[in-house]
Amino acid sequence: MSNIHEMSTAEVEAYYLKARREFNALDRTKFTDNEIWGRERYLDELYFFVLEKKSQYEKGFKIGYAEGRKEAQALINSILNDLKSGNSIKEISEKH
Repeated sequence: MSNIHEMSTAEVEAYYLKARREFNALDRTKFTDNEIWGRERYLDELYFFVLEKKSQYEKGFKIGYAEGRKEAQALINSILNDLKSGNSIKEISEKH
């Protein structure tokens, strides 16, 4: 496994789901209570890491979309103003 912080959200989620399936398939009689507890805590932390990574991705997407939309609107307004000012399409295309 590569560094979990370098993995994509989908890769981390797939890793978590695989680890969870493997844990659920364990013969628990072969492990101490502390070993089982430790594995459960690891899976809990991994689960919350997946949730946080998804949340960051969604937040970043929303911010990027909003900023991109603002930039596009500003560009459109600038082009419209140039057209109203009588600039040619060639001049406008060279400018933008």
